[in-house]
Amino acid sequence: MNRPTPTPADRHPWLAALSDGLDALEQALLAGEAPAVAEASAAVQAALAQAPTTLRLRAGGDPLAQALAHQAQRFARLRQGVLRASAQNQRALGVLVPQATPATTYGRAGQGAVRGAGSAYLAA
Repeated sequence: MNRPTPTPADRHPWLAALSDGLDALEQALLAGEAPAVAEASAAVQAALAQAPTTLRLRAGGDPLAQALAHQAQRFARLRQGVLRASAQNQRALGVLVPQATPATTYGRAGQGAVRGAGSAYLAA
């Protein structure tokens, strides 16, 4: 993976920890290793929980704000990747072990699961 050369803004300890966590998450997603994805996701969540206040980040200046925006974009892309992988795993589990999957929210799993004007729309 080609990581850009760090700028002074990237040297902020919190952004460095977040960047490392996102790197690990990206590698785990590309490798398709579910335990590693879970571990990297937990590391990213821990880094996000330690986020400094907005005022402290603003005190770093524009380069820090740009680095933060870049990390936010990476996080959003990787979050979509995690959600997509989770959905694929749920579909695969439903095919292999149908009784292990939870009931669908909008499907026809139970009698009268959806009622009202939207039932025809949701059943379509």
